Amino acid sequence: MTTTKTNTEENLEKEVDYKALYIQTLADYQNLQRRSLEEKRAIAKQASNDMLLKVLHIYHSAKAGLKYNEKGAFLLYNAFVKFLNDNDIGIINTDFFADKTDNKFSEDWAVAISIKSPEEDNLFPEMKDEELDNRIYSVVEDGFYNIKTGKVISYAKVIVYKVN
Repeated sequence: MTTTKTNTEENLEKEVDYKALYIQTLADYQNLQRRSLEEKRAIAKQASNDMLLKVLHIYHSAKAGLKYNEKGAFLLYNAFVKFLNDNDIGIINTDFFADKTDNKFSEDWAVAISIKSPEEDNLFPEMKDEELDNRIYSVVEDGFYNIKTGKVISYAKVIVYKVN
């Protein structure tokens, strides 16, 4: 006994195949839209980070101008710090290290550009050399991080105490 499909059964099978193909195509299109949107967001975010890196040297110039107690530099510095705060950018500086790391060096936040022996200046006679080991002596250049994500934009440059 041979089974043959009727026209109606064949048409139903074709219709099911077309529906499945339509659903798959629609899903592929929606995935493409989602990926395109994610890529556009990533590009925009990278562009804003690139712009911010180019602007950060203004911060360092304004901070250097503060050493000369010039009113204009002070106003520029405060305006720039406000700009950073408004854009969720935190400053990795001496106060940051005192609050977050108890002045201990951390590669997560800084790059050590030099080391210093505690015996060289004896600024902390009450502290043992072992307590000073791996502590930050000074911040040469502030760093910056995204407050929301915690991601470092540029690392602070520091001098670190090292006990031989």
